[in-house]
Formats: sequence, structure tokens, C-alpha cells
Amino acid sequence: MPNAPHTFQHILNKLLLGGALCLFALTPLHAEERPSESQEPIKISADRLLVNEKQGVSRYQGNVLVNQGSLQLQGEQIEIVHPGNQLQKIEILGKPARFQRVDASTQNLTRGEAEKIIYQADKDILTFIGNARVEENGKHQISGSKLVYDLQKQTLQAQSDSQKQNRVEVILVPEQKNK
Repeated sequence: MPNAPHTFQHILNKLLLGGALCLFALTPLHAEERPSESQEPIKISADRLLVNEKQGVSRYQGNVLVNQGSLQLQGEQIEIVHPGNQLQKIEILGKPARFQRVDASTQNLTRGEAEKIIYQADKDILTFIGNARVEENGKHQISGSKLVYDLQKQTLQAQSDSQKQNRVEVILVPEQKNK
């Protein structure tokens, strides 16, 4: 019966699935946009820089800001591991460490923050640790102690802390229909 009212559970399931897909389909470093944006210049500003070429590590400290296209990373310390000039890992520490990105095709703004954000380039995984939160357009958001997003598989794992005091929380805001 197509005109029958939907049950609350059916509507809730559609909202949860649709909202979760919307929230994480447009996360930073989205696979479809990476080639063009990854070719843009990277601008890094910080109070201090320490480079160890032998180990392939650059450590930026003090109000660090990284910009590349629409991607912005911000933290008190950012460490970039790049042995042989190949990006391996970026680790951002802050109170909180932050990122934001605008999806070029949809203009959706995705923001995230945590005490530590780690991007593992070799695995294409983004991990948010400690009071982690990701939101899209200031509406849909997910938070927890740890969020792990696999950019290739487009899968997300959210975890509470070991004492279960900081549980996983999802907030979905239904789209307003035009009347």
C-alpha cells in the first residue's frame, strides 16, 4: 500500500541510513576529488619548523595551519612523515586538532575535530582520536572517542572509550521539504 503511513521504525531507518551516507560520502580527501586537489600547492604556516631529512620527518609547531585547495588542517603541532619524499603519514595534535573541506561538486562543508587526527596515506585511512567529532554543513554529525574512516572502502568505525563514558553519538537532521 504505497499511500499507507510509514511506521516510525521505517522512517527512522531511512533517516539513519540516508543521513549516515550523506555525512560520510563527502568527508575530506574524498576519492573522486583527490587527483585535482592533490595537485594544488600546499601552504603551511607555523611558529617553528624542525626537519629531519635523514628520517623523512617534518614537525611544525605553534598554531600550525595547512591549506591545499579547500582542505584546511589546524593544530598546535603537525608532524608529516615523508621518507624518500613519499607522504606516509600526517599527525595533527591540538586542543582540538581541526580539519575542514568543501566538496567541489556539492559545495557541502565537512568539518572534524579531535585531540589527534592521523592520516595514513599508505592505507588511505583517516583516524580521529579523543573527543572526536565530524559534521556536515553544521547539521549531521557523529562523535565518539575514536572515529576511523577508510577513504577507499568508504567505511566508518566509531568507538566509545574503554569506560563507556564517551559513547558514540549520531545526530541526523531531516531535510525540510518544500510545501
